[in-house]
Amino acid sequence: MSAKSFIDLLEQKLTDLVSLNIITAVGPVSCTKIGDKITVKIPASDGSKCISSTINLLDGDIDTLIHDDFMSEKLKPVLDFHLEREKKGHEIIKGNINALKELLDLAKSFTPKENDNN
Repeated sequence: MSAKSFIDLLEQKLTDLVSLNIITAVGPVSCTKIGDKITVKIPASDGSKCISSTINLLDGDIDTLIHDDFMSEKLKPVLDFHLEREKKGHEIIKGNINALKELLDLAKSFTPKENDNN
């Protein structure tokens, strides 16, 4: 892989890191994985309940949807678990973005400048 291809790949990966979705579900759910994408189906009729958070990594917005039942004392530990995962997910993504930026800077340092005649 050429340095240019590597830089292009890193830049694309940075662009792809727009949002992080975190889902915590209780009850019957089904998950399907195709490639890197996981689809979670939570049937409302089977008594399943979920908490879903989406973190927009560009502007820092966090949208969290919480089923009313998670506000009860009985399910509070599940809510606390989800919120901790949300916090940890944000930290992991921040670290991944920093690592990708460092790799991109390193790769660019090995790439000749366009006006460099060497």
